[in-house]
Amino acid sequence: MLNAFRHQRMNHSWHSTYHPYSSSFFVRNAEELQAVIQEAADWIESQQASLQESNDFKAQTILQKAA
Repeated sequence: MLNAFRHQRMNHSWHSTYHPYSSSFFVRNAEELQAVIQEAADWIESQQASLQESNDFKAQTILQKAA
């Protein structure tokens, strides 16, 4: 029930001019937000590199078995 209330309130604030958050939130937290975004970008990059290495290994194994 509480989650439904929160959803309704968030939905209402999204569609109205009322926002329960400070208008200076992003300004006050810019440095921390940039750090979080950079950490997320680094994590995504490492996951992509790991996936590429895994795919390369699988391809090499398949080629070795075929030879």
